[in-house]
Amino acid sequence: MGLEPNDVNPGDSVHVSSAKALAHSSKVMTIATCSVKGPWSAPVYYIFQNHCFYFFSSETARHIMDMCSYSRESDTPVSRTSRVKGDIAVSIFEDAPCFQRLKGLQMSGKVEKACMTKEAAAAASDYIKKYNLPFAGKEGLVLIKKKFNARFYRFFPEHVYYMDNTMGFGCRKKINL
Repeated sequence: MGLEPNDVNPGDSVHVSSAKALAHSSKVMTIATCSVKGPWSAPVYYIFQNHCFYFFSSETARHIMDMCSYSRESDTPVSRTSRVKGDIAVSIFEDAPCFQRLKGLQMSGKVEKACMTKEAAAAASDYIKKYNLPFAGKEGLVLIKKKFNARFYRFFPEHVYYMDNTMGFGCRKKINL
């Protein structure tokens, strides 16, 4: 797959640093899925750490169920008890006052349940702090699961585009986060 006309070296530091700043400063990302029920999108609060986006969501939410029921690699339904491995699209945009200032991230990649590794536990702890949730430590994860019926997930972006209309209408650069 070749580069599109607006693509640049994925290591372009100006675009990468702007994209990382946006990923760290924003709170909401929109997840887009598609299944036999059709397309769907859902906003989720997230935290960006170690090149991944972590978020909580209910296992029965449509976007999670869509990811469990379809995988691009197999083109066949996957068991709900299997690992979440859905292909999704994600977008994060600043709330710009006009289209000339619109900036954001357009991404595609995979989601999986976050195993409680040291890295994921740190992300969960930082998530709890970022959103001022009245929970702490590992007990916080248990309480979130009980109170909200939510699991912790991790989105791995495989393709990332940084879009910035201040550089020209529709200016979009491929980057690595």
